[in-house]
Amino acid sequence: MPVVGVASTSSFEPINSSSYQNQSRDSDSFSALSLNNYNTCNSGRRSWIDMVREVLSIDYTPAQTDDLDALGDLEELQETSLTSREASKTIHQRRPVGVAILIFLAITAVGLVVKTKRVSPYGGSGGSVVDNQSSSVVNRFCDDPVQALKPTASIEGLKHGAVAADHPVCSKIGTSIMRDDGGNAVDAAVAVALCLGVANPASSGIGGGAFLLVHHDPVDESERVIDCREVAPAAADTDMFLDHSDPKASTVGGLAIAVPAELRGLELAHSRHGKLQWAQVVEPAMLLAVNGITVNANLAHEINIMASVVPDFGLRDLLTHDGNWENPYKEGELLKNPKLGETLRAVMAQGSDALYSGTRAAQLAKDIQEAGGIITKEDIEKFRATLRSPVVARDINGFSVVGVPPPSSGGAVIIGALRFLAGYASPLAAFSDTLSRHRFVEACKHVFAIRMSMSDPSFNPASALDTVEDLTKGGFMESLRLSTRDNSTLPFRRLARPFGYLNDHGTTHFSVVDKDGNAVSMTSSVNTYFGSHVVSPSSGIVLNNQMDDFATPGKRNYFGLKPSEENYIKPFKKPLSSMSPTMVFRTTDSESSSNTVGDLILIIGASGGPKIITAVLQVIINHLMMGMPLFDSMAYPRLHDQLIYHGSAVTTTERAVLLQGPTLMVAGRTKDALVRRGHALLDVDYAGTVQAISIDLETNELSAVCDLRKGGRPDGY
Repeated sequence: MPVVGVASTSSFEPINSSSYQNQSRDSDSFSALSLNNYNTCNSGRRSWIDMVREVLSIDYTPAQTDDLDALGDLEELQETSLTSREASKTIHQRRPVGVAILIFLAITAVGLVVKTKRVSPYGGSGGSVVDNQSSSVVNRFCDDPVQALKPTASIEGLKHGAVAADHPVCSKIGTSIMRDDGGNAVDAAVAVALCLGVANPASSGIGGGAFLLVHHDPVDESERVIDCREVAPAAADTDMFLDHSDPKASTVGGLAIAVPAELRGLELAHSRHGKLQWAQVVEPAMLLAVNGITVNANLAHEINIMASVVPDFGLRDLLTHDGNWENPYKEGELLKNPKLGETLRAVMAQGSDALYSGTRAAQLAKDIQEAGGIITKEDIEKFRATLRSPVVARDINGFSVVGVPPPSSGGAVIIGALRFLAGYASPLAAFSDTLSRHRFVEACKHVFAIRMSMSDPSFNPASALDTVEDLTKGGFMESLRLSTRDNSTLPFRRLARPFGYLNDHGTTHFSVVDKDGNAVSMTSSVNTYFGSHVVSPSSGIVLNNQMDDFATPGKRNYFGLKPSEENYIKPFKKPLSSMSPTMVFRTTDSESSSNTVGDLILIIGASGGPKIITAVLQVIINHLMMGMPLFDSMAYPRLHDQLIYHGSAVTTTERAVLLQGPTLMVAGRTKDALVRRGHALLDVDYAGTVQAISIDLETNELSAVCDLRKGGRPDGY
């Protein structure tokens, strides 16, 4: 979750067009954060319709129906690449009165635009910027507080290896494993994952679960998924939270805990692909737990949230001085977890069996049961990580996209949305335009509806396979695109599937690449902040609350929607997840028709529950389809639509105040245009947190970027 302040618009009331009647375009699109105009200062692509709007300073509000529709028409014509004469003719046919003046002004304004060649990291050119004759416009964008933060969140020109994690100490540990110890990307990934569990126990750790997407031995182009998602204990049943006396039973306390899984997955990855000794990659996290790690701004923020909740179950002893919530650990102080250090020392010597067998397994089960849980020693001993094949699409605008399969929904859903958008004539070439943003939101609605048919494939393999194939193969996504309208949003009854209600929670993500081209994209989670709030007294492990990611029958949501039956609790079942470790490859025509995925160019993933999916999607679109630099792609304000958000059918628009100072904010004209097309909007202060590494195929240089929204810092060499 983010290091952000509370947004100025924090109500959960949906936004309608009247919310923007009194907003001037100057105060929104030209806010202190000029990310919607990032291209001017970065010589990137700018659409000519954007330049028309900016030079004319059009006040873009829903009240101006004729001008608004005319501008929408201009966007649609731009999407089909009509000439200026054809555009003028078409618009005059639609609105013969008044629009001619707008077209004349537009052509005049375009005269101020000088075409300049922009070379994308992966070839191609195009775009336009305002030249010095319009320096008054340019200068409004170049003093950008977000760009000033770039050195803390982005490293470019790396030659050998890179790590992008949401804690700077963990990024450095990963780099050291590769550079100083001679380890590979998998060795580094194990060390980084264990480090993050110590440095930010609110988000991840060996008391939770994870998905790893591993690209190993680039010569053979082998990708594998390691599924170490938690499972329900043997004593779990479908109705265990139905009419429970404690409404928080699925989120706080022992009953919320699913069988921890991450450590088994890390060991499996290392045994298959690691170079170094196991103890060597575990040791850095052990030393951090024993000697302590400095509390950063993000962890201090999360601890303060817990202090306001005043939870029990051992968190107080871990996060406060002398067990007093009035004196929690603060930024800059040293946080130690000696019990976790002891556990990791045993893991160094004995592997994951140190936790999953014998005395420690029995003691961990006892700790959970004393907190009200039902996990047994046998549940813990039985757990094994699962090796899976990834989901792959080789036909997306010259790219292959590789992701994780169910029980994660992320891989197939991201591919489905990209395939949906790729069907348009100019599919993703103008993402800042309001029409493209509308299409993006409609794509998200379709794929989130389909998502609800997914579940643990061990329990319903046919349904899981059919759903993945609908998203990743054949013509189903194209049929949905053809049913989608550019001038309005589809009603729920016309979405791809009857859907239920599901909302999973936060995580951590990191990406790693080594000098040989091996790569790991890993997302890990204990679910909500500090999971179940249970800290095992015997092991120092913060335990997850992933049982809350299952659905419970009979619990309808605000709109009366039934929960997804596919995701009901069953013994040893894994809950559906949004975790989305992803890799993108550049393909040639011959490669796209074969089983070859091409050359690796992007390793990416995110944290943030369902917002993981839309965050990863938007960075892929911005960076690879639009040609934005990776940092700008990540900092660009985001939209999100998961159908139902906190009981409301709304599209969320980012309005996040970073602790570093700047505000990330979707432009007012974008909001207006979405409202005009029928979208209900809600400003939110969090839109997911992405960590990514890109590879320049011409120079073989790496760029590693951490999302400003969580304060991470990349490292490399």
